[in-house]
Order: sequence, then structure tokens, then C-alpha cells
Amino acid sequence: MKLKNIVGLISAIGLMLVSCSKESMVDGPDVTAKSDTSFDITLVSEGVETKAPAPGYTYATADEIKIQTCAIAIFDASGKMVGFKYSTFNGVSNDTYDSKEAYKVTDIETRSGDVKVLVVANPVLSEAELKALNTYSTFKAQSVKHDNANAAPLTASNLIKFGEVTETLGTAVKQTIVVPLTQVAARVDVTYNVTIGSGWTTELENNTVNGINIQSKIFLPEYDINGYNFGTSTLGNKSNVVISENKISFYTYEKNEAVTIMVPVKLSYNSLYVESKIYQLSLLPTYVKDKCSTNGFVHGHYYEVTGNLSIDRAFDCKIKWEVKSFKSATVTIPAFE
Repeated sequence: MKLKNIVGLISAIGLMLVSCSKESMVDGPDVTAKSDTSFDITLVSEGVETKAPAPGYTYATADEIKIQTCAIAIFDASGKMVGFKYSTFNGVSNDTYDSKEAYKVTDIETRSGDVKVLVVANPVLSEAELKALNTYSTFKAQSVKHDNANAAPLTASNLIKFGEVTETLGTAVKQTIVVPLTQVAARVDVTYNVTIGSGWTTELENNTVNGINIQSKIFLPEYDINGYNFGTSTLGNKSNVVISENKISFYTYEKNEAVTIMVPVKLSYNSLYVESKIYQLSLLPTYVKDKCSTNGFVHGHYYEVTGNLSIDRAFDCKIKWEVKSFKSATVTIPAFE
């Protein structure tokens, strides 16, 4: 996918802030009855670009590229499903591609000729539910919803990825198809820098993120600044919020409404005075030519926000959020050893 630069929009008081695999064929009418060929598929980690590159962060983390399970569906020119296979990896890769970690599925039976291959990694729908989407249009239209009924919260190791390729399959030689994957979720990192006087200490306490989108269409179109259909969002707090020193990280599906973060900060002076204050940050990227290429949060993107926290003796704590600007850079993918 294309690399993009992202910035945030100021709102409220602050600036917006992947062993062996277990594989199985699903029996069903017309899926493999007329198969006359088979092929292998390699899911490549280099296509999983969770983020536009920023200083010090050029590629997805090891957890973010993990594949637990995947569904591979093949459709002929008429849109009919002519092959399907579901595989389980449990996050352990079984292949390499260009000296990097990859996932391979073998002996996928299908029909020869021109086909479209659709791949969904870490799907929420079950094997049977996915197989039942037996036309190209219905498979492409599938959605995912993370809620208590059918899915765990969005975490780094279960992020859904998708890929689609068009191929011409023959019968004489077994082919290996390489499919790059794209993340469905976007990631947001919020960091603050502290300017503090002698004797002062700060501690970032538990945070609440409101307005995370837990529902998405899997096969989203390429983002177009002139027209992008976000659909109806289901809002909730369904992303694991990771808190480290002066940093908050979370995931969300695409949305064009603000995400609000409640940031409780514990302040103390010489262990004598202790007080907690809550700061509210409203995050919503906005398009700015040559600086920000999206309106709202878009799948497969990385959003980075930084701010400055200044405290003085009078216990006057002010927080100012500002965009940490960066330019496009070539994504460097480290080899997995």
C-alpha cells in the first residue's frame, strides 16, 4: 500500500492527538468437485505496512504481523467460489520470503483459468461462516465486529489483515502465489514530554479511550481523499490500551469521528503534595496538502501524536499538544533471525 504522512487535528484542549500450520478443506457443493489444479500461497509480511514511516518506527512490530488463522477463497470470472481453504498458524510462521518471515499454505485445490484470490488473516468469522460466503461479492462485502459476543478486543497479535490478487492458473506446473497483506486497523500512539521543576514527579495512570470503532468492512477500497465511504460505525472501548512511560497506544477501525482520550496524570511534589488531574484529548486527523493525506482514521495507517507537559511550583499544570512532523521515508524491513 502507499505510504502516507499523517498529522492530527486540534480539538478541545489538546491537539488531536505473525511451525507448522494446521490446514483443512471445507467440504461443500461446487467448491472442489470440479477442481483440476492446485497451487501454493505465500502470505508476505512485507505487505503488512501498519504504519506510514515515522522517525524511529519504520515497520510493524513482531506481534502486529502475526497470523493466527487465515481463510483463502478463490473465485472464477463469474464470481463463483471455486476453491476454499482455512489454515491455522497460531502466530508461528512456516516459511520465509526474501529472507523475511512469511506464512505458507499448500495444495489449495481449485479450477484453472483466470481467478481472483481473496485472503483474510485473523478473521472473526468462523471457517463455516466464511465458506458460506460463496460468491465474490458476498465475500468482499463481509464485515468484522469486535464485541463481547464474537471477538476479543483489538490487540497487536490478532489484527485482521486482507489481500487480493488476480491470477491465471494452469494445470501443467504447480504455481506459488505471493499475496501481500494490509492491516484493517489503524494504530495511534500518543506520547508526552514532561518539563518539570525540581522535586516534581509525574505518573501516567489508567486511561480511557472513547469512540474506538469496533466494526469494519474487511476489503476496504483504496483511500480517496475526494470520497471514502466509512459506513456506519459501532463505537465502544474495544481496544487494549497499552500504557508505558509517558505513552499511550491503541487500535481502531476506520472512522471519521473524533476519538477522545481521558488522561489521568498523578502529580506530586517532594512526596508531600499529591494530586491527580484528568486531561481530555480529542483526536481526529484532517487533510492538509503535502502534510496529511487522510481525513479521519484510515485502515493500515500509523498516527503519532506528541505533547508537552509543563508543571511549576504553583501546581499550575498545562498541557499543549502538537503534531510531531515527519516526512515520507523508504520502509526498511529487518530480517527475522
